[in-house]
Amino acid sequence: MKMISYERAALMCPISDEEKVLMIRRRYFDEKWNAPERFPGEWTFAGGHHSLLDNNLYETAEREFREETGYEGGIISPELFFVSEPVLDFKQYLIHFYAAELESEEGPFKMNDEVIDLRWFNPTDAISMIKSDDFEAELLGEYSRLGLGNEKYGIRRITARQFPFQTLNTLEVIANEKRRTT
Repeated sequence: MKMISYERAALMCPISDEEKVLMIRRRYFDEKWNAPERFPGEWTFAGGHHSLLDNNLYETAEREFREETGYEGGIISPELFFVSEPVLDFKQYLIHFYAAELESEEGPFKMNDEVIDLRWFNPTDAISMIKSDDFEAELLGEYSRLGLGNEKYGIRRITARQFPFQTLNTLEVIANEKRRTT
Protein backbone atom coordinates (compact mmCIF):
# COMPACT_ATOMS: atom_id res chain seq x y z
CA MET A 1 0.00 0.00 0.00
CA LYS A 2 1.36 3.42 -0.99
CA MET A 3 1.48 5.97 1.83
CA ILE A 4 0.54 9.56 1.02
CA SER A 5 2.96 12.16 2.33
CA TYR A 6 1.16 15.35 3.30
CA GLU A 7 2.36 18.89 3.72
CA ARG A 8 0.50 19.97 6.85
CA ALA A 9 -1.01 23.39 7.44
CA ALA A 10 -3.67 25.01 9.59
CA LEU A 11 -5.78 28.16 9.64
CA MET A 12 -7.67 30.10 12.31
CA CYS A 13 -11.15 31.40 11.58
CA PRO A 14 -12.23 33.76 14.38
CA ILE A 15 -16.00 34.22 14.60
CA SER A 16 -17.44 37.24 16.43
CA ASP A 17 -20.50 37.46 18.65
CA GLU A 18 -22.30 38.95 15.61
CA GLU A 19 -21.17 35.88 13.59
CA LYS A 20 -18.71 37.83 11.48
CA VAL A 21 -15.38 36.28 10.50
CA LEU A 22 -11.95 37.87 10.76
CA MET A 23 -10.08 37.64 7.46
CA ILE A 24 -6.71 38.81 6.22
CA ARG A 25 -5.76 40.03 2.78
CA ARG A 26 -2.55 38.42 1.61
CA ARG A 27 0.31 40.42 0.16
CA TYR A 28 1.08 40.07 -3.54
CA PHE A 29 4.83 39.49 -3.40
CA ASP A 30 7.13 37.60 -1.03
CA GLU A 31 10.32 39.68 -0.73
CA LYS A 32 12.16 36.90 1.14
CA TRP A 33 11.72 34.44 -1.74
CA ASN A 34 11.68 37.15 -4.43
CA ALA A 35 8.55 35.57 -5.91
CA PRO A 36 4.79 36.07 -6.00
CA GLU A 37 2.94 35.08 -2.86
CA ARG A 38 0.61 32.07 -2.89
CA PHE A 39 -2.97 33.39 -3.41
CA PRO A 40 -1.73 36.96 -3.96
CA GLY A 41 -4.12 39.72 -2.87
CA GLU A 42 -6.81 37.26 -1.80
CA TRP A 43 -8.93 37.50 1.34
CA THR A 44 -8.26 34.36 3.39
CA PHE A 45 -7.95 33.21 6.98
CA ALA A 46 -4.66 33.58 8.83
CA GLY A 47 -2.66 30.38 8.79
CA GLY A 48 0.27 28.53 7.36
CA HIS A 49 2.60 25.56 7.39
CA HIS A 50 3.16 23.26 10.33
CA SER A 51 6.47 23.80 12.13
CA LEU A 52 8.48 21.11 13.88
CA LEU A 53 8.05 23.22 17.03
CA ASP A 54 4.24 22.85 16.84
CA ASN A 55 2.91 19.88 18.82
CA ASN A 56 -0.22 19.68 16.66
CA LEU A 57 -2.10 21.52 13.93
CA TYR A 58 -4.06 23.64 16.41
CA GLU A 59 -0.74 25.06 17.63
CA THR A 60 0.12 25.77 13.99
CA ALA A 61 -3.15 27.66 13.48
CA GLU A 62 -2.72 29.69 16.67
CA ARG A 63 0.95 30.49 15.98
CA GLU A 64 0.27 31.58 12.41
CA PHE A 65 -2.79 33.61 13.46
CA ARG A 66 -0.80 35.47 16.11
CA GLU A 67 2.17 36.03 13.76
CA GLU A 68 0.04 37.38 10.91
CA THR A 69 -2.38 39.52 12.96
CA GLY A 70 -0.26 40.49 15.97
CA TYR A 71 -3.15 39.48 18.23
CA GLU A 72 -2.01 38.80 21.80
CA GLY A 73 -5.35 38.26 23.56
CA GLY A 74 -7.10 35.07 24.51
CA ILE A 75 -8.52 32.60 22.00
CA ILE A 76 -11.73 31.08 23.34
CA SER A 77 -13.31 27.70 22.57
CA PRO A 78 -11.21 26.69 19.56
CA GLU A 79 -12.58 23.72 17.66
CA LEU A 80 -11.67 21.84 14.53
CA PHE A 81 -14.20 23.15 12.06
CA PHE A 82 -13.21 21.85 8.64
CA VAL A 83 -10.56 19.53 7.16
CA SER A 84 -9.37 19.69 3.58
CA GLU A 85 -6.88 17.72 1.48
CA PRO A 86 -6.18 19.89 -1.58
CA VAL A 87 -3.29 19.65 -4.03
CA LEU A 88 -1.42 22.97 -4.15
CA ASP A 89 1.76 23.59 -6.14
CA PHE A 90 1.85 19.88 -7.02
CA LYS A 91 1.89 18.88 -3.32
CA GLN A 92 -0.79 17.05 -1.33
CA TYR A 93 -1.83 19.03 1.74
CA LEU A 94 -3.70 18.23 4.92
CA ILE A 95 -5.25 21.49 6.14
CA HIS A 96 -7.15 21.95 9.39
CA PHE A 97 -9.44 24.97 9.76
CA TYR A 98 -10.14 25.98 13.36
CA ALA A 99 -13.01 28.19 14.48
CA ALA A 100 -12.74 30.19 17.70
CA GLU A 101 -13.87 33.32 19.48
CA LEU A 102 -11.45 36.04 20.47
CA GLU A 103 -11.29 37.51 23.95
CA SER A 104 -11.22 40.97 22.34
CA GLU A 105 -12.69 41.41 18.87
CA GLU A 106 -11.12 44.89 18.70
CA GLY A 107 -7.62 43.45 19.05
CA PRO A 108 -5.38 45.24 19.11
CA PHE A 109 -4.12 43.84 15.83
CA LYS A 110 -0.76 44.52 14.24
CA MET A 111 -0.46 42.93 10.81
CA ASN A 112 2.90 41.46 9.81
CA ASP A 113 4.45 41.93 6.37
CA GLU A 114 2.51 38.97 4.93
CA VAL A 115 -0.79 40.85 5.37
CA ILE A 116 -1.96 44.03 3.61
CA ASP A 117 -5.37 44.31 5.28
CA LEU A 118 -7.43 42.71 8.03
CA ARG A 119 -11.16 43.07 8.75
CA TRP A 120 -14.34 41.45 10.01
CA PHE A 121 -16.81 40.28 7.34
CA ASN A 122 -20.31 38.90 7.30
CA PRO A 123 -19.66 35.47 5.68
CA THR A 124 -22.21 36.00 2.88
CA ASP A 125 -20.72 39.43 2.10
CA ALA A 126 -17.24 37.90 1.95
CA ILE A 127 -18.48 35.17 -0.41
CA SER A 128 -20.08 37.76 -2.72
CA MET A 129 -16.96 39.92 -2.74
CA ILE A 130 -14.57 37.01 -3.40
CA LYS A 131 -16.77 35.80 -6.29
CA SER A 132 -17.29 39.28 -7.76
CA ASP A 133 -16.04 40.23 -11.22
CA ASP A 134 -14.88 43.60 -9.85
CA PHE A 135 -12.64 41.98 -7.24
CA GLU A 136 -11.20 39.57 -9.80
CA ALA A 137 -10.52 42.47 -12.20
CA GLU A 138 -8.76 44.34 -9.38
CA LEU A 139 -6.56 41.31 -8.64
CA LEU A 140 -5.69 40.69 -12.29
CA GLY A 141 -4.83 44.37 -12.74
CA GLU A 142 -2.44 44.21 -9.78
CA TYR A 143 -0.86 40.98 -11.07
CA SER A 144 -0.17 42.71 -14.38
CA ARG A 145 1.04 45.97 -12.79
CA LEU A 146 3.44 44.06 -10.52
CA GLY A 147 4.66 41.74 -13.29
CA LEU A 148 3.74 38.58 -11.37
CA GLY A 149 3.42 36.59 -14.61
CA ASN A 150 7.10 37.02 -15.46
CA GLU A 151 8.70 33.70 -16.42
CA LYS A 152 11.61 34.34 -14.06
CA TYR A 153 9.29 33.28 -11.20
CA GLY A 154 8.99 29.75 -12.61
CA ILE A 155 6.39 27.64 -10.77
CA ARG A 156 5.48 30.64 -8.56
CA ARG A 157 4.59 32.95 -11.46
CA ILE A 158 0.97 34.10 -11.61
CA THR A 159 -0.73 33.89 -15.00
CA ALA A 160 -4.31 33.61 -13.68
CA ARG A 161 -6.13 34.07 -10.42
CA GLN A 162 -5.44 31.41 -7.78
CA PHE A 163 -9.04 31.16 -6.62
CA PRO A 164 -9.26 30.53 -2.84
CA PHE A 165 -11.62 27.53 -2.94
CA GLN A 166 -10.73 26.45 0.61
CA THR A 167 -11.60 29.90 1.97
CA LEU A 168 -14.83 29.96 0.00
CA ASN A 169 -15.80 26.47 1.22
CA THR A 170 -15.19 27.49 4.82
CA LEU A 171 -17.24 30.68 4.43
CA GLU A 172 -20.09 28.69 2.88
CA VAL A 173 -20.07 26.22 5.78
CA ILE A 174 -20.19 29.14 8.26
CA ALA A 175 -22.97 30.88 6.32
CA ASN A 176 -25.00 27.65 6.16
CA GLU A 177 -24.53 27.06 9.91
CA LYS A 178 -25.71 30.61 10.55
CA ARG A 179 -28.84 30.09 8.42
CA ARG A 180 -29.66 26.83 10.25
CA THR A 181 -29.45 28.46 13.67
CA THR A 182 -31.54 31.56 12.81
